[in-house]
Amino acid sequence: MNRKTLVLPTVAGLLAPVLVACGGTDGAGAGKSAIVIGTTDRFEETTDAPAPFDPAVAYDIGAWNVLHSTFQTLLRLPRSGTAPIADAASKCTFGDRRNEQFRCTLRSGLKFSNGHALTAEDVKFSIDRARAINFENGPVSLLNN
Repeated sequence: MNRKTLVLPTVAGLLAPVLVACGGTDGAGAGKSAIVIGTTDRFEETTDAPAPFDPAVAYDIGAWNVLHSTFQTLLRLPRSGTAPIADAASKCTFGDRRNEQFRCTLRSGLKFSNGHALTAEDVKFSIDRARAINFENGPVSLLNN
């Protein structure tokens, strides 16, 4: 078969999805319907989730998706890897020979949204708070050992 006869069907096949996405008069993009990305979870205060977005309490996947998209963390996983890299921390290493103490150095210049400086004491407070609340369905199990 001649390559020239394949060009037109190939181009039409490649352009069809683009043209379909651009067309239509169903009101999309005119503020008439919502665009849903990801999940349609509802977050409500319940006995199992007394404060759905409190980092000391939240541990379900829906809440963590929101928290992960909202807050910075000491370390994060890169999109194409499995080894954590520094985010709010400038570096993190094990601080003892038995690999039981993980120590992070906070990057300088970090600020809360209100402009106050973010300090290592603030990070410690958050970890201590989660341990003190000790919510059975929360992330405290990750901090206890």
